Amino acid sequence: MKNYWNNRSRIVLIVLGLALGAVVLAACTAPQAHVRQLDLRSLTFQALEMGLIMDLRNPNSFEIPLDQMDWGVALFGRQLAEGVATPNARIPAQGRERIDVPIRIGLVDLGDAVRPILESPQIPWKVQGTCHFGTPAGPISVDFAEAGEWDNPLLRR
Repeated sequence: MKNYWNNRSRIVLIVLGLALGAVVLAACTAPQAHVRQLDLRSLTFQALEMGLIMDLRNPNSFEIPLDQMDWGVALFGRQLAEGVATPNARIPAQGRERIDVPIRIGLVDLGDAVRPILESPQIPWKVQGTCHFGTPAGPISVDFAEAGEWDNPLLRR
């Protein structure tokens, strides 16, 4: 008889744990990550400096931290750099947060991609990545991508 109650107690605890987990998951809505802009801050013959400006939105009734952000930048359709940022941002409950991730690429590191940068009046870009948020229901990853074009400051007249 004792073994019966032990097994039954375990089953009840497992079912209650699964139900509680389902409630927590249902109560957590994925945050949103939007690229506001990839800002060309400086283009010299030494380096390309950019700022990845992101708008993050939290629709939940509790604060959510942005644990990490993976990003990649392509110019002229060619992937040039990638990295990981830890902006230490916390998105308030039902609020928004803007983050600015500085990106610097030395022109020496660009190899063959330098030529179009030095010759083209327009520089097409694409940025993509993933924001990794911590939530009470566990980690949530949200992808982002945006493309645009800059006027080349090296060729301004």
